[in-house]
Amino acid sequence: MELSPQELSTGESARTQYTIHVVGKIGSADFQRIKTAAEHLSSTVERIDGCVTGLFESQFEHEVKRITKKHGDAFYPAKPQIPLVYCETRKPLRTLYFPSPPRFFSWAEKRFGYVDRTNDALYHKRATQALDRAMRDTKHIFCSFTFQIGDEPGENVVFELFTDVLPRMCDNFLKLVEGQGVKGGYKGCLVHRVLPDGWIQSGDIVDGSGANSVSASGDNLPEESYAIDHSQPGILGMCNRGPHSNTIGSQFYITLRDLSFLDGKTVAIGRVVSGMRTVRRIAKLPCANERPTTAVVITECSVMPLKIKEDDE
Repeated sequence: MELSPQELSTGESARTQYTIHVVGKIGSADFQRIKTAAEHLSSTVERIDGCVTGLFESQFEHEVKRITKKHGDAFYPAKPQIPLVYCETRKPLRTLYFPSPPRFFSWAEKRFGYVDRTNDALYHKRATQALDRAMRDTKHIFCSFTFQIGDEPGENVVFELFTDVLPRMCDNFLKLVEGQGVKGGYKGCLVHRVLPDGWIQSGDIVDGSGANSVSASGDNLPEESYAIDHSQPGILGMCNRGPHSNTIGSQFYITLRDLSFLDGKTVAIGRVVSGMRTVRRIAKLPCANERPTTAVVITECSVMPLKIKEDDE
């Protein structure tokens, strides 16, 4: 049962038990602000429990869909980037959904007197630090790509590489990121193929036509492992050289949804940490024969240094 704040308050009492659920992107200032509120309320009000989950961007999309499927479409956030916030009560068993941060804070103030006057800049700083810390804690390597659509300013997409699971595949990708391949690297590559309900594809480092896929060493690299599945959008994988080939070169894809039919057929090596909005923008471009009619170019790509220190918290 989903209720407005006004409807829920009529059934509340001083003994009502609450669980506040917050699901959001780690690097979101809104998430950090609501996280602070939920944690404060759960630590100061005996009848409140807080359940806070911070996720990378592609994980967040997947989790929102799971929760929406469980509770209904009314639970979908008003905007894709904002945290998902809802409250469950016990005795009576009810669920309250907050479609926006202001709705949650209005309820928290009216019900518990909670007011947060902290400057936005602090939460933006916390969000940046929290994202860097979460990235560092994975012990994985992260890469930043800048995609330019036509003459528009470039937009960043950040990838996490599963270097512990696929060291050889990731090493090949990293060398191409750094321009150390025998035919160069990813800088200057075009997005040459778009399947709007499947994936976007790039990485022809020879001429951008999509006909070439050359590994950093120039050799045909055997596919290393199918350990990473394609169960969510934002999965980064390496294109093999054809339906009957088990070798890879330089071409890669980014999934737009659950593509489980690729499991065991192509090698996933990472996922999008931030920038899915850019990936989806590219996927919506007009195409001719699956090729964007507006040029989409990787203008910059690099390995990201993670320099955050514990005393920065």
